[in-house]
Amino acid sequence: MNSTNFFENQFTIMWIKDGILYVTYQPSLIVTEEVAKICVQDRLKLCDGKSYPMLADGRTIKSFERNARSYLSTGDAIRGLTAGAFVIKNQIEKFMGNAFFTINRPKVPAKLFTSEDEALIWLQYFKHLN
Repeated sequence: MNSTNFFENQFTIMWIKDGILYVTYQPSLIVTEEVAKICVQDRLKLCDGKSYPMLADGRTIKSFERNARSYLSTGDAIRGLTAGAFVIKNQIEKFMGNAFFTINRPKVPAKLFTSEDEALIWLQYFKHLN
């Protein structure tokens, strides 16, 4: 993978492939607002002013603090994203995540999936928006 299309820090691994930004998280990560801000700034550097649909695999995340969830739904956190597909562990997390989307409605299309393949199919529509 080309180093200009790949980034890793202590919280996340990100890469761009076939017009999609992929994001995975370190095991048992607790996402605080500070962690979220660091990850967003690193994502913005990796994307270098271009917009992408994002596939974020959250199955290894231990928890998200409320302030982090609020931060990630607006401003810089959504800049450069045409859509966000989030892969989660199970239907219980999907229910809780959908409740979050109802309260903190993201400004870009966002959807939760328990299947990475289904998430990638959904993101195909948003690739042309970059």
